[in-house]
Amino acid sequence: METYLNVCKLLENLNRYKFLLTEGEQVKFEYCNSESIFVVTDQRIICINKNSDSLDNYVIVPLSKITGLFLQVNADTMKCDIDFIIPGIEKMQISLFISKENLEKLVKFLNNKIN
Repeated sequence: METYLNVCKLLENLNRYKFLLTEGEQVKFEYCNSESIFVVTDQRIICINKNSDSLDNYVIVPLSKITGLFLQVNADTMKCDIDFIIPGIEKMQISLFISKENLEKLVKFLNNKIN
């Protein structure tokens, strides 16, 4: 996947996905570009195709269903590919432009939720 998402202001795109959140669910990280939004909450990851209002353009995976992740980082450009391992789906990949500090926060959060 060559479409990379950038960190954005938390809840910047909330109107696009707030109906997907459960009561009390907290958004922890949000990344977007002109086509997609990637959201990490305290319970799930949500991937959204911004170019469609159809419900088939949302992928929602509970963090409890993710059994592992692979991380590949290009340190020069801070391009990061994350492969989430999900039984029954095989894997889901997200690509981000992310600073080292933000990457460390995201990975620490995911490791604590997945393991």
